[in-house]
Amino acid sequence: MARKMNQFMPIHKQDPFAWFREMRAEHPVYYDAETERWYVFRYRDVERVLMDYHQFSSEWAQRLAEDRPNQRRGVSFLTMDPPRHNQLRNIVAQVFTPKAITQLSGRIQEIAQNLLYDMKQKGACDFVQDFSYPFPVTVIAELIGVPPSDRDLYRRWADSIGNGNEPDEEIEKARTQALDEMSDYFSGMLRLRRQQPREDLMSRLLAAEVDGVHLTEEELISFCILLLFAGHETTKNLLALAIMCFDEHPGTMEQLLRQPELIPGAIEEVLRYRAILWGTFRLAKNDVLLGDQLIPAGDIVFAWMASANRDPERFSDPERFNIERAPGKHLAFGHGIHTCLGAPLTRLESAIALPMILEQLPNLHVVPGTVTEPTTLTFLRRVNHLPIIFTPTASVHAVSSGI
Repeated sequence: MARKMNQFMPIHKQDPFAWFREMRAEHPVYYDAETERWYVFRYRDVERVLMDYHQFSSEWAQRLAEDRPNQRRGVSFLTMDPPRHNQLRNIVAQVFTPKAITQLSGRIQEIAQNLLYDMKQKGACDFVQDFSYPFPVTVIAELIGVPPSDRDLYRRWADSIGNGNEPDEEIEKARTQALDEMSDYFSGMLRLRRQQPREDLMSRLLAAEVDGVHLTEEELISFCILLLFAGHETTKNLLALAIMCFDEHPGTMEQLLRQPELIPGAIEEVLRYRAILWGTFRLAKNDVLLGDQLIPAGDIVFAWMASANRDPERFSDPERFNIERAPGKHLAFGHGIHTCLGAPLTRLESAIALPMILEQLPNLHVVPGTVTEPTTLTFLRRVNHLPIIFTPTASVHAVSSGI
């Protein structure tokens, strides 16, 4: 099944957004007999799949767990339906609040400045490896409470989990091993936090409860793994894609320097215009009519959020990158009860880092002739390298030595 699934992956399309246009127009709700899955492309249909949990269940992943009883992937509220989903999310939301995230602003700025201090004198670097990868990893690690000495483990685990798109026994073995190692690591951290609580997210998660119910150890471990991987990958890729978009559209960086108040809108436009999360799976709970197609109960549905975000029925001139676009309800972070819990952190990190990057790396451009080939998992688009050039500048001392 994995081999056949890859033919429906955007990475195998020369222009995935042209393919999305074609499918929205000709096959907006499409059943592929080879992969035995439904694919949904239009905004209104994707929105319904994401919103209507009575008809479209998030518990499709339980089938994988049943097929792989020895694989320790944990239980995530991302693949749960109400009422258990709501209970777990409410527990986590007590700790992972917008207020708590905003309080990180000062430290986020310090982390960004320390990285820029090392970059700005060079005149050239790999933006992903030198900035957009270590920046959110450091933020997430500090948030969870992982000591600096252990953070190199993150890179190896993240690379193993996100490596490869083709079916490969060795890649899958490395991915499974990474998940097992992460489970063991966080289990050990939880034991320490129970004995000696600290001022970190893990300690607060242990204490959080709703109606007397706490997260189980499996649920805690699963959330920490999710936060580690998804939390840093979204920001890493968003920042890289933002630099690519700004560079592809001359005058954008200069405009943002003149009008920094446009930064939040520019971030939203990057999220809409350049896919970070391609889409997500759901399971049809009943026979359900979507568009003009009857989806039988028990069938798997994949909702293409990246396609929905370029739907002309929802967005005016959707193929145009416009940082002054009027606010629109894009689906880049999902929608409904499963909207990404970490979206506020990703937005905050990006809103802090992008003005600093544009100010401190003058005349920034992607290296001419660079062909970026983002790797693509089923859900996530990853940019692993982005060579850039800029005018080097002298640096003052780093803000702190906390990285």
